[in-house]
Amino acid sequence: MIKLIGFAVGYCTWMLGSSNLFAAARELSASKAPFSFTLYTTNVLPWALKQRVGIVQDGEGLASQGVKKILQYATQSLNMAIYGVQKESWFLSHLKDLKQRKVRLQAVVDQDRGIVGEWKPENFTYKDTVLLKEILTARRVVPDQGQDGQVRAGTIMHNKFLTADYRWLWTGSTNVTHTCLGSEYNANASMLIDSPELAAIYNREFAQMFEGLHFSIFKEEVETEPTIRYGDGTEVSVYFSPKGQAIESGVLPFIEQAQKTIDIGMFYLTHQAVVEALGLAVERGVRVRMISDAVAAAHPSSKVKELRNLGVQVRVENWGGKMHMKSAIADHKHVIMGSMNWTEAGNRKNDENTLVIRNNDRLARQMAAYFESLWTTLERVTYDARAESLYSINSCYDGVDNDHDGQVDAKDSGCKLARQDDKD
Repeated sequence: MIKLIGFAVGYCTWMLGSSNLFAAARELSASKAPFSFTLYTTNVLPWALKQRVGIVQDGEGLASQGVKKILQYATQSLNMAIYGVQKESWFLSHLKDLKQRKVRLQAVVDQDRGIVGEWKPENFTYKDTVLLKEILTARRVVPDQGQDGQVRAGTIMHNKFLTADYRWLWTGSTNVTHTCLGSEYNANASMLIDSPELAAIYNREFAQMFEGLHFSIFKEEVETEPTIRYGDGTEVSVYFSPKGQAIESGVLPFIEQAQKTIDIGMFYLTHQAVVEALGLAVERGVRVRMISDAVAAAHPSSKVKELRNLGVQVRVENWGGKMHMKSAIADHKHVIMGSMNWTEAGNRKNDENTLVIRNNDRLARQMAAYFESLWTTLERVTYDARAESLYSINSCYDGVDNDHDGQVDAKDSGCKLARQDDKD
């Protein structure tokens, strides 16, 4: 894990090409304080280097510290927009303590089947999500739903953010699960941010879901969130899917404005406009690298082959756990981080959040160092391993259905394949 409290210094004008029309259209909001944050990345290296093997367990990884801190900072209120909960008993225990201390606890979660409000484990991707109802009461936990009050097929409440006391924000790609936090099996990046301005923006989005019951395409049309310029020159823009045009207004300008390097850690990247923008970046001399998840690389909609043909350097993880990040670093100055995969569904259907952080070289350098440590583990891998196979490290011994086919470890056909089949 890389952990950093960063205070970036300096400011540069970063407006190139036609894409700056998006940036120019965003209202600016000023904060005299510097951009104050702590970066938390999951330490997957022991798994990737075969120093750690076996079943993925419940527990408290180093990346859990960001969540623990925001729970500690919550003395009045805690708003949680999370995909769900799987294991992580320490998290549930902390919520019980907060409830006893009369902290106002509220949550929105994803429910993918059944009847809204029917708290059965099989209705949730992460079965322990139902325990939130027991701790917070059903009135304080709202599952995502359509205008008719029914579970929406084909969309998910995919956010991972917490706000505390109208000041603190924790957000990123990390789910509250044993694979993401407890055992740090999946590669993730999240931040704990001290910013009343950002917390207020996220609380408004939370209220749309929790109070208004507006999810996905049924969100209300809202004014474009302002870009916040901090006292140290850092600029932060927030894009909430599906109303915020995160790809068009955030991701594409980020790519188009890159001058030297773009490094991407991504679970799913299938959005065609993004693929084309990365190809154009390569054409103008930008070095573009990406680490893809093995599940995504094997999916019929995978763009890995097309990206490679366009000159993007792509390596597919073989760690067992997921490349679960939704992040990019450009020119060692600028960072994208959040919950949104770069897909059409992430942009147009799901409830997601994306942060674009400009002119913070310390954050960018630390994110780049994390990316480099992961990239290096794959430098001698000459084939794309399947997510669950003998050549995806520990994936046949971890107790996790890595490729989501209903088969786990020895029962998975991929764990019986020869290397050549794995490469194909």
